[in-house]
Amino acid sequence: MTGSSRRFSKHQVDRLEAVFPAVEALVRRHWNPLAPAREPADLRTRLQEALGAFGSSVLTRHERQVIELVLLGNSTRLVAEKLGISAETVKLHRKHACAKLDIMSQAKLFYLFVDALASHMGDSGADLLTTYHHQSTRGAPT
Repeated sequence: MTGSSRRFSKHQVDRLEAVFPAVEALVRRHWNPLAPAREPADLRTRLQEALGAFGSSVLTRHERQVIELVLLGNSTRLVAEKLGISAETVKLHRKHACAKLDIMSQAKLFYLFVDALASHMGDSGADLLTTYHHQSTRGAPT
């Protein structure tokens, strides 16, 4: 539309309609691998799956259990009761997990989880930190 006319002619519209199916197929083929493999889960399901896998690439099973319960808002006392361990053991697991995650506070833990969840595009059952750390080493904001 570089000419003086601001409207497509009937001939131009016919040509565009004729090539549309081919262009649409090429666009779908090009961008289809970027589409999610399955229907996106609702937020609650996505959060539950993410919590279950969070830290699995770096934390022990006990550390992950403690971190999951902390992220769900449980106090040290409640985490200890739910897991059948002492409060001191909960504190030790949390201390080790925070050291492995390179965080110093519960607020940073929440931020790390939410930020990793927001940037995660992979398998819903995968550890969010795997792709999160990969992105941050490539210069993505953390």
